[in-house]
Amino acid sequence: MLQSLKASRGSSLIIVILYAHIILLLVLHMASLFITTRQISHNDGVRAQVRYAAEAGLYLAGERRITDPASPPALLYNLDGIRVQVTITEGGAHEAALSSHASLAPYYVSTALMTMDTATGKIIDWGVH
Repeated sequence: MLQSLKASRGSSLIIVILYAHIILLLVLHMASLFITTRQISHNDGVRAQVRYAAEAGLYLAGERRITDPASPPALLYNLDGIRVQVTITEGGAHEAALSSHASLAPYYVSTALMTMDTATGKIIDWGVH
């Protein structure tokens, strides 16, 4: 009888260890999913910041072009650590094409394009890539 009791205790220990491993695997899997999802949402947030910085560069350069028609054709901005380079190309008599390239090293890049009427300041065409 004493031997069967010891054998019973050994099999209970094996079952407890097996369940503990299964639960540990499930917890590690959930933690891995949580970390991956958090990294993806962080990357999306940074990508959106770079895109908005490219758009802001267009607005800043457009405003500068309207207030100072003799402004240089290439402008460089630093918006919260995001490097934004805007190029202004004169089109017709009252038209200018603005191209904004925003980058945050090493992976995030966004380009925005805008055509504006320099006499009225109205946006004629808009695009983000």
